[in-house]
Amino acid sequence: MKKLIFSLAFGAICSLATMAQTENPRGVYKLITLDGRAGLVNAPLDQYKICTDSVTLMLNVYQGNKFQIGRSDNEILNYTGERADAADDHSTRIYDSNAEHFTLKWWSENPNHPLFPAKGWCTEYYEAGKYSPEAKVFFDVLMNPAIVEKKSSNPFIGTWRFVGYMDELRNTKKEVARLLEEYPQSKYRNWRFLVFQPQRLIQVVQQIGIHGKTEYNDKETYIYNGNENHVKWLSKDIFADPFTTEYRTDYEIWQRVTDDTPLINYISSRLALVKHVGR
Repeated sequence: MKKLIFSLAFGAICSLATMAQTENPRGVYKLITLDGRAGLVNAPLDQYKICTDSVTLMLNVYQGNKFQIGRSDNEILNYTGERADAADDHSTRIYDSNAEHFTLKWWSENPNHPLFPAKGWCTEYYEAGKYSPEAKVFFDVLMNPAIVEKKSSNPFIGTWRFVGYMDELRNTKKEVARLLEEYPQSKYRNWRFLVFQPQRLIQVVQQIGIHGKTEYNDKETYIYNGNENHVKWLSKDIFADPFTTEYRTDYEIWQRVTDDTPLINYISSRLALVKHVGR
């Protein structure tokens, strides 16, 4: 009887373990190893998959202070199992997947890549909760609610969205109101963001993000990578940042983001309109 109980219990544990590996991957996962033309190797890139119910994004970190994000997967990554339905079925496979890890297997047609096979399967192994120090800087900004430092003595600290241009600062109240009214349908919607931190500025332009050292001389001046920027405050939540062309000075208009929507939501809604470009 004891043997039977043990067998049933062991079977239940195995069943649960199997079920636990068949979940749809959801969250942020880091590429750990890759099995391709050169066999199993450590991840050649600081690469991450952001898996949601509506879109799959891939983020790569370069040079320590730059990221690129895009839709390399033109599909939602859901569990499929390892085996294809037919010998000539080369659709992407997702398996051994749960909240902690997943395996992605895709068919490569690349004839000359040093890591990806020519007409063969490439297998990528991902794990959740792991970030390089460089990537952590970006993910802390992307995945968390926008920073709103209401009590800070530095008016720059926080997240800002670009809403449009003004060629001169006249009738600013009326012109800013017009830009904000047009913003939801504007080509600039969710296009550019600035995230000011006490010693760092992170700039995000559609699919590219970069950060650099930032200092503040006063409440109207920030110094980014050694370049001084003197802004004009139009209200506590709007500033105009001048830039000079060959013939004149125009202004970029920035509005503080005051809701708690994570920055990744704005970026993904913009990328949802952009056709994926492949691996």
